[in-house]
Amino acid sequence: AQAKLLPHLPPTPLLTCARLDALAGRELFLKCDNLQATGSFKARGALNAVLSLPALRTRGVVAHSLGNHAAAVAFAAASRALPCTVVIPHTAPAAKVANARAHGATVELCEPGTANREAATMRIAEQLGYDIIPPYDDAHVIAGQGTLAIEMHRQLAELQPDRPPLDAIF
Repeated sequence: AQAKLLPHLPPTPLLTCARLDALAGRELFLKCDNLQATGSFKARGALNAVLSLPALRTRGVVAHSLGNHAAAVAFAAASRALPCTVVIPHTAPAAKVANARAHGATVELCEPGTANREAATMRIAEQLGYDIIPPYDDAHVIAGQGTLAIEMHRQLAELQPDRPPLDAIF
């Protein structure tokens, strides 16, 4: 996944904050994936999933989300010039809906709740022949999101060449 994503997603900074270090009583590192194109780490998983779809078979993609995954799937679909529909509850913040639209998604609003989002997603996938990009329970999504840890591990090794690179990632 790392090699597949690198041409599309530049590494994000790994920062420190002396005030947080003092509060925690240890050195902390902040991985700034909020600087990804869509504003969250979700771009990693969505892009890996979309790039893993067979090019000749894929007609478009559909996903359900509370917001961040929706924008990420729209961003990923745009990278392959694929149509994208996202299902978001009507109670989602307007900024989340706007972010998905800004990245090219057609937004379908639904009633709140995972079951409602999943049902609408299935209906759209069947009607349009689109591939579903799940928000979290998919091997390609998980592998893509896991690239954050690989990237952080490399950055920590550069910052601290004489120490073990990690205690934990949260």
